[in-house]
Amino acid sequence: MNNIPTELKRYFTKEEINNLIDMKSTLFKCKVLVERVFKDMTDKAGEPYIYHLYRVAEKQTDMISKSAALLHDIIEDINDINENTLRYLSIDEEVISIVKLLTKSNDLTYEQEISKIIKIGNYEAISIKYADIMDNANIDRLNKLNLETKQRLENKYNPQLIRLRRFFKIDD
Repeated sequence: MNNIPTELKRYFTKEEINNLIDMKSTLFKCKVLVERVFKDMTDKAGEPYIYHLYRVAEKQTDMISKSAALLHDIIEDINDINENTLRYLSIDEEVISIVKLLTKSNDLTYEQEISKIIKIGNYEAISIKYADIMDNANIDRLNKLNLETKQRLENKYNPQLIRLRRFFKIDD
């Protein structure tokens, strides 16, 4: 393939990009991609960010959902990666569609984002969002933060967890 997107050249050699494109397993391709682009990023508690992506993916039950879970933050957190980048790498279109649905819009509040995902009714996206929030709201992770940040995040995540538990009919 010609015209390799510039954003990919920042992370991979031409040969690596061609190898990524040729990979048959979408899940493995997504794993290689996030390991490279998130390799130096840490979460609010100072832990490698990639662990969050792995934990969210681990909670999914099929390869499409696991792949989308690995990529769920890539478009919003890696400024130069977009859906066309993922298409260039021959990522499954169903995975891209889930990732797009999970990518924050600057026009919506967090609550509105969750409402949009629920209203659209894409079960895989809802499952990934639930696992994402569960991981972000994990008390062990929150306890590593300062009190103000911990309280802000609890106030952000807990009401949305309640809504998603209702969707899945999960009792507390």
